[in-house]
Amino acid sequence: MPSAKPTRDRSSRRAPATGLEARVAELQRSVAALEAAQEERDEKLESALYELTAATALAGVSGAQAGQRLAYFATLRRIREIVRERLPRAAVLAVASKGHDEILRLHGRTGWHFPQNREGDYAGYYPSNSLSAIVQLEALRSRGAQYFLLPDFALWWLEKYGDFARHLASRYELVVRDEACAIYDLTALRAAPVLEAAIAECRERLGREPSVLDWTAEADLAARLPGSTVFSPAEKARSLPYLDASIDIVVLGARSSSEKEARRVAREAVLKSGGDSAAAEVVWRAKSPDAAGPTVSIIIPCHNGVALTEACLRSLGETLPVSFRGEIIVVDDASTDGTAESLRAWAAADPRVKPLRNAKNRGFLETANRGAEAATGEFLVFLNNDLVLLPGWLQALLRTFRDFPDAGGVGGKLIFPDGTLQEAGGMIFRDGSAAHLGRGDHELDAPLYNFVRPADYCSAALFATPRALFAKLGGFDRAYAPAYYEDTDYCCAVRGAGRRIYYQPESAAIHVEGASCGTDLTKGAKRHQTINQARFAKKWSKLLRKLPARPEHGDTAAWQALALGGARKADA
Repeated sequence: MPSAKPTRDRSSRRAPATGLEARVAELQRSVAALEAAQEERDEKLESALYELTAATALAGVSGAQAGQRLAYFATLRRIREIVRERLPRAAVLAVASKGHDEILRLHGRTGWHFPQNREGDYAGYYPSNSLSAIVQLEALRSRGAQYFLLPDFALWWLEKYGDFARHLASRYELVVRDEACAIYDLTALRAAPVLEAAIAECRERLGREPSVLDWTAEADLAARLPGSTVFSPAEKARSLPYLDASIDIVVLGARSSSEKEARRVAREAVLKSGGDSAAAEVVWRAKSPDAAGPTVSIIIPCHNGVALTEACLRSLGETLPVSFRGEIIVVDDASTDGTAESLRAWAAADPRVKPLRNAKNRGFLETANRGAEAATGEFLVFLNNDLVLLPGWLQALLRTFRDFPDAGGVGGKLIFPDGTLQEAGGMIFRDGSAAHLGRGDHELDAPLYNFVRPADYCSAALFATPRALFAKLGGFDRAYAPAYYEDTDYCCAVRGAGRRIYYQPESAAIHVEGASCGTDLTKGAKRHQTINQARFAKKWSKLLRKLPARPEHGDTAAWQALALGGARKADA
């Protein structure tokens, strides 16, 4: 009889693996300890270098100047301590720096000057107004800024720029408030922007400022919404001492279970807060089927620039009305940089996002037309993928069609990331050339740029038009493919059909102009701007004869006269 085969001890076979796992865990702990020790050494070295820099700067300085410098470096020391203790080492901070590079040295954290010029350097001046400050902050946030730091010498901004201070308070958490600085967390919106959107929508419906009852006062909405009428009951109770439908909006706390009572008192809406999260729910009580507004198809053509498209979609999600009815059609013009994969992820997370993809690169015009052909909304809204939208932009566009029944197209205010104006409506001249009113102006709140008025044209970078009208006029004329002058041509066609183009200043966006096609008129798609100007001038020669000649130069009064007169003459 053959001998039995020796059996193997399976436990002994597992032993080496178990020992290896233990060894890996031990090494991981060792690496973590070494990294922590290295980080501590780095911070000590950084602190010593900071102190050396301060001592060197103070050497030979005396009197009042020495006192000022000592106070300045004491503030820097305190700010660095706060940043090291409170913020992650990988944090990116926008810092109101006055151009001082030393204040950006924050124990390994990345610091960016605020405000910046177009080259990304310190701008050299303060924002001219609140809107400029908001634009510059949101532009940096779209590029990756996670925190906003105001040193003690810049805290006066919160008084001077009132709307900017309210923007910060309502949207972002104040994580540090110290004698040395204030720091806001830009990484997530607070619940208040959801309520702000509901208030804005309610304001649109009512034509007045709505009343807001903060039932449980958990979110301190009165402080977050200083421009609104917010109040709370005198005593906490399960029932409210108010008549049926007597208050416009009732806000419930995250732990409240009294929705039925809130619905009884609310005239327009009940907001169920999610605490500090932006994921709050608004329940509208409107009985009219049209109360939520028209359906909208937002069309975003894009070719590469995936980071820009993602920033645009993030800002879109943060600024759309809470009762938005529509779709977001993103047409990928054969991108090669991961845009297709990114859009699939966006569509999976948000069913309103509907990606389309061109098999080959067709240019902006054909891509925009394809998006319009797929659209189902009553209104088309064209957006460039290099936009960062500001709150209230869509409501203002749609309100213009309601207030001006002859509107065939509405464009918004486009602002450069450095806080200067790009466009407040467009003008067309006798030779077929065009100009953006106010381009380069720092005074975003100048009267000329801040009232609704007819325009010769508005850029398709931010432009709304009725879908039926767009289809009737044949969309963007394919003669201008691949791009440039298609929006100018369409606006002329709208006016030829007896409708008007309006500029709406309350619809505002940050525009990274030239991100897709550049600015060189002799290269790439940009060269078609000159070619299509000649094509446009020939097609619309009869209309252009009514328009003024392009001025060689002109002051504000001259541009104002052109802006107010051009569209009227052409439409006459």
